[in-house]
Amino acid sequence: MDIRYAKILKWFQHNHPDKLDRWIESISPNQIICKQWLVDELTNVITDKKQYWKEEEYNVEIIGGWFAWPLLDYMSNLPLNKVRNVDCDEFCNKASAKYKEIFSPQFEYQFFNYNITELKDTFAPRFVINTSCEHMPPMKQIVESRGYIKEKAVLVLQSNNKTDEPDHINCVSSAKELALQSNCQKIYYMGEKDMGDYKRFMVIGKLC
Repeated sequence: MDIRYAKILKWFQHNHPDKLDRWIESISPNQIICKQWLVDELTNVITDKKQYWKEEEYNVEIIGGWFAWPLLDYMSNLPLNKVRNVDCDEFCNKASAKYKEIFSPQFEYQFFNYNITELKDTFAPRFVINTSCEHMPPMKQIVESRGYIKEKAVLVLQSNNKTDEPDHINCVSSAKELALQSNCQKIYYMGEKDMGDYKRFMVIGKLC
């Protein structure tokens, strides 16, 4: 076990024991499988397309990213410049700040406590990551509200067909539906994983 996660566990246990179940869920087997899947396929896309992208390091906006880790741990080998995590849960700021302290990432990390549709500042990321699409309005609406540069932004999206969860307000039945819902015009990757009682879908693509 990576001792840094043991330190995070100790911090939760001593300071926020009422949130410990959320931390356990954030590193559950399904979470790890899906986050590693994302990074594997994103790495393949970067390797294939980086000759067309001028920047040497990439800016990333994560939507609804909880504590941001362990995803950012798996992304640590990618050339990242600035990563912003936007989540409406205020506690996620405390937890991700502790992760930042312990993991000391080599990129700039910021947390924004907002509903993504209400964040109005200007940011032009290369990658927009949303692994919680089932909890939100269609990405097409979010893209429009955020004003991402459509010629630049690469959407990295995950959703599922687990409709029996009350907070899953926007499930999809396939990766193709996820791509259509987000208005992706160029698809770099599209796939699914059987998670047992539901399927997880992923799309990586551009808006134009």
